Amino acid sequence: MILYELCGEREDHPTYKNMMVENGNRHYGFLRSAVDAALSIERPFLSQTVLKAINYHTIACLHSYAGE
Repeated sequence: MILYELCGEREDHPTYKNMMVENGNRHYGFLRSAVDAALSIERPFLSQTVLKAINYHTIACLHSYAGE
């Protein structure tokens, strides 16, 4: 079940806010890894797939359809 629904569809719920912070940390780590990889192979990294992955890391378990 999606945390948004479990928290009564309230984004101000402390558990929801905590998950937002944790997702933000994963989001930053993923983005940093993608940029580092692109720099090391000297190729652009931004694509539709990468954008969907960034979105997934940002809202995973918070809302339905993360990464779409």
